[in-house]
Amino acid sequence: MESKEFKKIVSEVLLQNGFTIKHRKYCLEDDSLIVFINFQKSNFSNSYYINYYFMIKSLHSKIQKLVIKDKDFEGRIHHYTLSGKTSGDFNLDEVYHEDIKYSIQKGIDKKLNQHLMKE
Repeated sequence: MESKEFKKIVSEVLLQNGFTIKHRKYCLEDDSLIVFINFQKSNFSNSYYINYYFMIKSLHSKIQKLVIKDKDFEGRIHHYTLSGKTSGDFNLDEVYHEDIKYSIQKGIDKKLNQHLMKE
């Protein structure tokens, strides 16, 4: 799979879940938290990591840019294959469209939505 195709699939799932693009990152926020997501290309393989970062609004007097060094805590969305295998990265030589969508949605549901206040 090409990098562009991978990012497009991830983008579709994030946008369907209410993320917007802000400062070149995918961002979702409520009254108390901002969560932003970025892609990290592996230096050792044809893989990407999908990292998420939380910023607690009350700890930051003014948020001008979403920069990793200002995050309050972080994590990573894992790749889950439909057969049940788990990996910390998305190897573009081995991933499938449905695996990507499933993994991103599972990561959002399991790791992000539980911390955000939903209306």
